[in-house]
Amino acid sequence: MRCPSILILFLICNSVLLAQTEGGVEQYHYLGLGEANTIVPVVHMQSKKGLYGEVRYNYDEKNTFSVLFGKSFSRQQKIKWSVTPMVGVAMGNLNGFTAAVNIAAERERFFVNSQSQATVSTTSRHSNFLFNWCEFGYQPLNWLYAGVSLQHTQVSREKALWEPGILIGIIYKKLSFPIYIFNTFSTNRFFILGVNWEWKR
Repeated sequence: MRCPSILILFLICNSVLLAQTEGGVEQYHYLGLGEANTIVPVVHMQSKKGLYGEVRYNYDEKNTFSVLFGKSFSRQQKIKWSVTPMVGVAMGNLNGFTAAVNIAAERERFFVNSQSQATVSTTSRHSNFLFNWCEFGYQPLNWLYAGVSLQHTQVSREKALWEPGILIGIIYKKLSFPIYIFNTFSTNRFFILGVNWEWKR
């Protein structure tokens, strides 16, 4: 990536960070895809008024930064939920624009999360894609949770890719360590190992 793009990204991140009241850092390591292992870092921040910002690398495409902004709407009742629509840009191997929405809900020890996005490339329409990641789980103990997950990817003019998986995670204070096994019973099996840190101010 060129220096001006890095500088712009740095200034955007700092402006969001100064206003944030809560956020998190997520680090995912992809293993077993038949190619070099991939590390996917994600930083997200949310202000007291619900303004939301997210920066990620290698998420949309290898060697690609993505920056998204939006607003989170939530309610804390018997069923806790939040909906966060966003728009953003991708810069790197993939250059384009993204519209996305994150949805989360929980009741007692059950939870469901969904991340959906549509990305349009500015250099090749064959790189346009739709993506959704959803998971449903249960937390039987304060330090343990498990569930199922599904990835759906639809790249322009290609066959849709559905990848089901299982999830297990461990929680220690503000850290969580999720492990995903996708295509569990297939020769195309791969793993995602995560280390996530959440904070509030």
